Parts: sequence; C-alpha cells; structure tokens
Amino acid sequence: MTVTSLRLRALTPQDEAPARRAHDVMAREGFEFLLGPGHDGDWSDYLGRMEDHRAGVGRTTRRYLVPTG
Repeated sequence: MTVTSLRLRALTPQDEAPARRAHDVMAREGFEFLLGPGHDGDWSDYLGRMEDHRAGVGRTTRRYLVPTG
C-alpha cells in the first residue's frame, strides 16, 4: 500500500487566476468552489474575508483550504 501525504493551505494572492478558473468550471457543473459572496470582486478583499472566517471574526470559525504541492 502506498501512503501519499496531502498538505492543505489557505488561498494566497498567487492563487487568484487558477482559483477563479476552477470556480468557473465547477459553477458550470452546479458547484461552488469559492465560498461566500464577493469572490468575484477584489481578490485581496476576498482573502481578507476568508481569513476573518478562519479566525472566527464576527461568526463561527470555518476554514477553506487547498492542497499544496
């Protein structure tokens, strides 16, 4: 049996183009890749809101992570 490790991380400024493309592809299939409102606006604002969510600012903590590597 082969064991593969998977490391997860938060989205970064460098992820904007691939994340938006993934969101568009998945939206055509009826799925939402980027969470919450505002994902189509300013990317740095979106990342800030996601960080607030992770930290539990103003609401329950939630995390959105992507694989590294």
